[in-house]
Amino acid sequence: MIAPEVLKWIDNHRQEQVNELLEFLTIPSVSTCPDHAADMTRAAAWVLEQLEQLGLKARIWPTARHPVVFGESLSAGNCPTLLIYGHYDVQPPEPLDQWLTPPFVPDLRDGYVYARGATDDKGQFFTYLKALEAILNVDQALPLKVKILVEGEEESGSPGMAALLQQHRQELDADVVAISDGSQFARGIPAITYGLRGLCYLQLDLQGPRVDLHSGAFGGLLTNPVQALAGLLTKLTDPQGRVAIPGFYDEVETLQPWERDQMATLPFDEEQLRTGTWSQALPWPNLIESPTRRGKDQARDATRKAPPPAATPQKNGCSTDDRGEKRKDKPGGSFAIPPGPGPWHGIILSLIHI
Repeated sequence: MIAPEVLKWIDNHRQEQVNELLEFLTIPSVSTCPDHAADMTRAAAWVLEQLEQLGLKARIWPTARHPVVFGESLSAGNCPTLLIYGHYDVQPPEPLDQWLTPPFVPDLRDGYVYARGATDDKGQFFTYLKALEAILNVDQALPLKVKILVEGEEESGSPGMAALLQQHRQELDADVVAISDGSQFARGIPAITYGLRGLCYLQLDLQGPRVDLHSGAFGGLLTNPVQALAGLLTKLTDPQGRVAIPGFYDEVETLQPWERDQMATLPFDEEQLRTGTWSQALPWPNLIESPTRRGKDQARDATRKAPPPAATPQKNGCSTDDRGEKRKDKPGGSFAIPPGPGPWHGIILSLIHI
């Protein structure tokens, strides 16, 4: 239960918190572009100052590229430890002609902030900082130990993170980790994400004839490498959408009945998903968990396929894309500023009031 005094403090300081967020969003901290190296340093310094203002013991952990900011408050004695993760780097803003307003000039429209990084991930971890600030100002102390780690290479694949985690393993020890860098199921339906599909990058080179051959003379007689590659790609999945690579599912956990039951209760709408993603059709609708599909193809239990969202995925109340796109049916990327106490206060503050 969140103390009413804490929620009141947040409401009373709403505008200054919004102004701080807008200031943060003006920093073009694009980690993939060397031209923004100074901006990355500036963004890390901004985060460091925020942690110090909260009274946390904060410092910079250098990496081979962009620094990591770490802060901690361990004054809560034997209480559990919460580790909060965030990243201050953002994706490149191109194509610039798709923005209604400049990507690093935050624009407030209809209760949303439109800017690069507003929803990925500056807005999210900034919310944690303001929740901590509210509790400290009302209660003068945090109800548990808190550690915060904010990196600057997430949009670059976090190349230095593995080594840094090993180096600072003891300092990062925690009972629970909170990461708000994912999607809601739909607008107004928050989600606790505990699994995502990963990526595997491969390069496959096919060797064809040493010289160009006339299709009229050799077409159909020799295999075109493009055709061979297309054939290989189509064999990566079976007609039901399952990955056909031997051993792929060996270490994949089986979905439990309670997970399927909870998925099936979500208000999933196939047609809304199709139109919301501008897709002509769903390639493997049998993989969708919904009340109308229960009991079909139970052999797919090892697929670990989470249900698609009921609408265009939302980033903590906002669009997954940070652009203010020129489409009337999509508000573009933004960070929603609720008009008063609501689920956002409860979600963030409940984590802190464990």
